[in-house]
Amino acid sequence: MKISPYLFFDGNCREAVAHYEKAFGVTAHINNSAENPDIIEHAQISLKPGGAPIMFCDWEEPFTKGQDVMISINFEDEDKSAIKSAFDVLAEGGEVVYPLEKQQWSKCAGIVVDKFGFRWNFYQM
Repeated sequence: MKISPYLFFDGNCREAVAHYEKAFGVTAHINNSAENPDIIEHAQISLKPGGAPIMFCDWEEPFTKGQDVMISINFEDEDKSAIKSAFDVLAEGGEVVYPLEKQQWSKCAGIVVDKFGFRWNFYQM
């Protein structure tokens, strides 16, 4: 299991990614939105080979300052029951933003805000 920060931006993700590339001397992997190439759908950098990535995107839904960081967990090798169990526990007293479902980029992915207000991104590669 790898834990990574996921940073959200209000339309200025491209500028932020360029800034972090320069700061850390790395090149980001960037996916632009198919509908709007000015919007970054997903970008990531790794500070060392094989390390957990730092991920970024332009958040197109109502943007709230303070909800611009999410904890992202990649359940790489665990079975699906592990991701579902952890997701369900964090959903208790919280809010499911996106239910766990198969995605084109993941075997299983979902987002939940826990009862303490923290946003968690679950995915399995």
